[in-house]
Amino acid sequence: MRPVKTLHISSLQVRLLIVLLVMTAVPALLIGSLAYRNARDTVEQRVIAQLTSVADLKKEQISAWLDLTSADSRLLAENFLNQEHFTEIIDPQTDLKRREAFAGFVTDNLISLQKSRSGYTEIMFVDVAGKVVLSTDPAHVGANLSENRAVVQTLSAPTGEFVEDIHREAASGPIEMAFGHILYAVDLPTATVLHQVHGAVIIRVDMNETVYPLMGSWPGMGKTGETLLARTDGDSSLFLTPLQFYADAALHLRIPLDSANAKSAYLASYGQEGIIRTPDYRGVPVLAAYRFIPQAAWGFVIKEDQSEAFAPVTALTRQWISITLLVLLAAVGVATALARTLTGLLARLVAAAQDVASGQFANTLPVSGPSTEEIDQPAQAFQAMILAVQEREAALKARVEELGLLNELGRNIAATLDLHEVATQMVACVAGRFGNFLSQLLLYDTVSQELVAYAAAGRGAAEIELGERTWLGQGLLGLAALSRRTQCTNDTSAHTDFVLLPALERRAQIAVPILREDELLGVLGVSSDQPGLFGTDDILLLETLASQLAPAIENARLFRDLGAAYDHTLDALVAALDARDKETEGHSRRVVLFTLALARRMGIPENELAVLRRGALLHDIGKIGVPDAILLKPGPLTDEERAIMRNHPEWGRRILAGIPFLEGAAEIVCAHQERWDGAGYPLGLAGSAIPLGARIFAVADTLDAITSDRPYRAGQPYSFARQEILAGSGTQFDPAVVDAFLQISEGEWMRLRAETLDLSSSNARPRPRSYDPLSKRTPSSMAA
Repeated sequence: MRPVKTLHISSLQVRLLIVLLVMTAVPALLIGSLAYRNARDTVEQRVIAQLTSVADLKKEQISAWLDLTSADSRLLAENFLNQEHFTEIIDPQTDLKRREAFAGFVTDNLISLQKSRSGYTEIMFVDVAGKVVLSTDPAHVGANLSENRAVVQTLSAPTGEFVEDIHREAASGPIEMAFGHILYAVDLPTATVLHQVHGAVIIRVDMNETVYPLMGSWPGMGKTGETLLARTDGDSSLFLTPLQFYADAALHLRIPLDSANAKSAYLASYGQEGIIRTPDYRGVPVLAAYRFIPQAAWGFVIKEDQSEAFAPVTALTRQWISITLLVLLAAVGVATALARTLTGLLARLVAAAQDVASGQFANTLPVSGPSTEEIDQPAQAFQAMILAVQEREAALKARVEELGLLNELGRNIAATLDLHEVATQMVACVAGRFGNFLSQLLLYDTVSQELVAYAAAGRGAAEIELGERTWLGQGLLGLAALSRRTQCTNDTSAHTDFVLLPALERRAQIAVPILREDELLGVLGVSSDQPGLFGTDDILLLETLASQLAPAIENARLFRDLGAAYDHTLDALVAALDARDKETEGHSRRVVLFTLALARRMGIPENELAVLRRGALLHDIGKIGVPDAILLKPGPLTDEERAIMRNHPEWGRRILAGIPFLEGAAEIVCAHQERWDGAGYPLGLAGSAIPLGARIFAVADTLDAITSDRPYRAGQPYSFARQEILAGSGTQFDPAVVDAFLQISEGEWMRLRAETLDLSSSNARPRPRSYDPLSKRTPSSMAA
């Protein structure tokens, strides 16, 4: 291969681009940076000036309001006429009419003041015992406020006045303040004010009509601007006003003093004033001016989000970036045009490189003369590079698809304990991944120590007989199980013991054992009718899938064993109950089969029958609480005994309450004596309010009760039971259940009854009426 000559013209192109870009970019960056700083400084100064001005104005307004309200309470308390009239009003020697006249006069003055002041909710005069003597609210006259904080603190205040900070008297009451001042007594004969406290003036003020409006909008506040009040409360800043982004903040929102989110409120509450950049109560950066209001030791803050405050700067930055990009694009265009003008050969080389990049690979470049040799080799190098990239891209895409497949399968496996569903998805997934090759799942039977075909998909799956057995070591699948190691062959003809099926040719196969902590659970295999197709990546993928399948198999088996243990326990419990009540021995097993037969006739799904079975089996569990003298009494029950017996459905529900897997069964147990017309017990439910399982059970229970022998009578024939049940349709029984009952022949009912007799003699559990056909060929150790 000839060495590629260096094209010095390319360095000229680079230099031209660099020079033009630098000449364009550096001035643009310098100008933009200077403009950005100037704009930001200008905007910041404007925002600071605005916030400072508003903060000073709001502080002045709030301080003036506090002074005015305090002055009102003081003027009312120090007014001589008020003092004199109050002294006469509370003096028991004062004539009643005179007392009422003075009270009316003072009350009128208080009402006039209240009307002239926005937000004054009540003005009252109280005596030293805390009794309301005068009030603008007549309903409060005579009320005892001896434990009211404002009254207590005012009467004991050293300075004679007290301001109760923003608070809420009751959970649902308004947010308010209280201003109080003591009232001195007057020596009536001499008209001299005595330094003897006779009571207090209390003014209650609603914040929503006074301070909060003062905190409202201000010019230029924008969408994020707001004001707030806070005070120090222990180790927290307590917010006193509603907030734009926290409407219920007043007296609820607390932020620790050492938190940056409360820094402005904290500084203001401690008497400092200024303006800072800080995060607010949301954690959002803001520009905040803070002031101290000494009359109430409040911290006042006015703030605005920095993002909104500096929005004009942001817009200017975007404009500058856009202009700079346009200038740079123009510079690139000029540089490119100049380079093409100066160097035609370089332009043709660029065109050839672009062709290569777009997949158009030419043997020669459109040049003439000796330069063809110089450009031919770079073009070939470009072509080889693109082909390599395409191959790697395809490989990467395949890996991504495999990872997606594994992730989806993992989610599906984790979402179900149904092994048949998991196995079906797995073999279908494997078959699809390998071009519809034959995929098989075989489970290991620990009893016979054989592999049993459980699921298959892909070409030739119809030839696989589910339940077919393979001994360990037989074929590649059996060898994988025996060795507990992955087996792979790309030429089955080299294996003399390879298992071939009629009309199914397999030329290559992978078999992966499914292990759970060295315990063999089964084998996952994939077969192809073409040799030489499987590689290392295929083996790795199948091993990964097998590792996902192992816990699914184990969990399904554990779930099955747990359910079986539950049912065996219930069977033992019911058997003990039947042994106690000889009169109904075997009754529970019979009504279980009768109930399930009716449920299937009505189309109840198989996955709901377990709840129905347990409810029918345990329907009389409440009889555990019935004394033997009543339960085993041979004759009729008295009214008192019958009342006790009628408690057994509710006792049964209580026994099963709190057991999660018997929650549905408990509903049937509690309602199995209810009637369609509402005349049943214990709750008197009617119609569809009775659980469907209890309605089905009621018919099955009646059938068994009529046709079974009792000590006091012989069992009646089926025809008699049929007429009785039909007569109870719409009164005792759900008509739909009765219709289903009539659709089942007498022969079928008698067969079910005979089946319970066989089970009773062998002490075995009733076999489910519907089950996976695979369980006929698969031992119990395989059924999951």
